[in-house]
Amino acid sequence: MHLTNLSNRVLDWRPEIKPFDVVQSIMQYADTDTVCFRVQEPDDLVHLQNASWNPVLHWVAERYRIQPYLTNSLTGTPVMSSADRDVLTQNLLGNTRWALIGTQSCVENLKSVFLTLAVLDGFCSAVEAAELSQLEQLFQIHRWGEVPSHHDVEMAELKARVSAAVFFVLATHCRRNVKEKLNLRKLT
Repeated sequence: MHLTNLSNRVLDWRPEIKPFDVVQSIMQYADTDTVCFRVQEPDDLVHLQNASWNPVLHWVAERYRIQPYLTNSLTGTPVMSSADRDVLTQNLLGNTRWALIGTQSCVENLKSVFLTLAVLDGFCSAVEAAELSQLEQLFQIHRWGEVPSHHDVEMAELKARVSAAVFFVLATHCRRNVKEKLNLRKLT
């Protein structure tokens, strides 16, 4: 179902929509990325966020040579630097429209460009990314309990959507590098 939905989104792509427009809609999430907004209390959640999200941000900083920002304010939304925005934009523009639609779906579900990049580049799995995107909710469930047939179903659905989007990107992403097979007969 999720793969059919993604395929139909690509097939319904109107000519007036440019890849840059899709990338811009993806980049809107960069300024409000889930893993960049931190709480100030309770201390247990602060430590959990740091332990869970900081490795992703360190990986993103190293892999893409950008500096992700952190904030604990909901009123003053930080803005990614234009240089960092350009790096990510150019990276995303290198994708096919199929991969862009899958990436957009993954970002929309995770509410995170950085988690999406981490899962697409193999730093973490789709399941891990889904759980990291819901870290605060999982913390509250652990503390107060789960609403039966709600939280678990919601999480399973999120994992399915993210997994489908990741599969869609990886299955449709064209690699332009061709490796020549080694001919063992020439070596003997």
